[in-house]
Amino acid sequence: MKQSVKFLFIAAAMTAALHSCETPTQPPTAPLTLSVDNTTIPTSGEAAFIVMQNGANVTDKIQVCTTVEGQETTLAEPVFRPTKEGTYEFYAYLKDEAAKPDRVVSNTVQVVVENKDMKFQKNVIFFTFTGTWCKWCYVNKGSINQLKENFGDKVVSMNFYDGTSNIMVKCLTFNKFANQLIDNGHDFSGALPAAIADMTTFFMGAADYDKVLPIYEALAAEDAMTGISVDSKIEGSKVNVSIGIVAEKSNSYGVNVFLVEDNLVCAQATPDTTIKEYNHTDVVRKSAVENIFGDDLGTLAEGERVTKTFTLDLDTWHIVENMSVVVCTSYTDADGKEYMQNTKTGEIHRVRKARPRYLNLVDTKRK
Repeated sequence: MKQSVKFLFIAAAMTAALHSCETPTQPPTAPLTLSVDNTTIPTSGEAAFIVMQNGANVTDKIQVCTTVEGQETTLAEPVFRPTKEGTYEFYAYLKDEAAKPDRVVSNTVQVVVENKDMKFQKNVIFFTFTGTWCKWCYVNKGSINQLKENFGDKVVSMNFYDGTSNIMVKCLTFNKFANQLIDNGHDFSGALPAAIADMTTFFMGAADYDKVLPIYEALAAEDAMTGISVDSKIEGSKVNVSIGIVAEKSNSYGVNVFLVEDNLVCAQATPDTTIKEYNHTDVVRKSAVENIFGDDLGTLAEGERVTKTFTLDLDTWHIVENMSVVVCTSYTDADGKEYMQNTKTGEIHRVRKARPRYLNLVDTKRK
């Protein structure tokens, strides 16, 4: 009996030792969340996918798939360009798990393709020329911000601060763009405040909401002319921006990319007082192309797609959570004049958390 107990004890000890040598269980792969920028597109349109995992953008690490007649079909890139109408369902998985039978698969998203004329969302961009010392510029900013609140991403603003403003520390000045306005036939003397919508409708002086609203409504009713997709990501100290453009109508087009910063806190003069800690947003820092109308894409036929890649350098003082890119397309009319026609904002840091950067400057007097 004692011998049996001894053998049982030895067997139990060996079993425990074997269990202690087993490879630790690997933690399960975190869920993948698939989203798409357009859920309904024409046969000549496109839909771009983004995949998030634990709050991080992993789009460059995944494979997007759809099932056609029972067969899995993979996309060469995370963009769907249909050839015929129908309803398509998509899912994604990590490329390095492709061969695993228990690979983690994302949620499913649906894209409806309709056989109809292209009609892209028309967004209106306001370029404002401003200064921290300019009390009436504060009125313009408030009016355009109210437009953004009421119409969402259909309104895009970019603020160019003059060279005497405190916020101009390492900021892209508006002088060269002001000169381009003059070259394009607009009577801009450099006096502030001033703004131009879609590089067509120019107005000077303080503009309240009732003045800017009809300007927006008139331009928003125009054709978008182009559809824009934006994919931007940080690689080291650079922002690589990949752009897809589809021509809604045959025309000559251009494209530019701007690096924009939010959450800059410093003083701002107002008609009544000085706000010492005013949150300045949509501050233009850099442009990919010096010409405000961007790189010439040439004449695009209706439905023609082109892709373009730009690289912008991040400076060491940039807070990436506060940065975004704004893509603008321009067109040339029959008289050779150039205008902005559509625009789209792309985040370079997918999880945006406001991190105010306080500029220890409170003097709003013009120097």
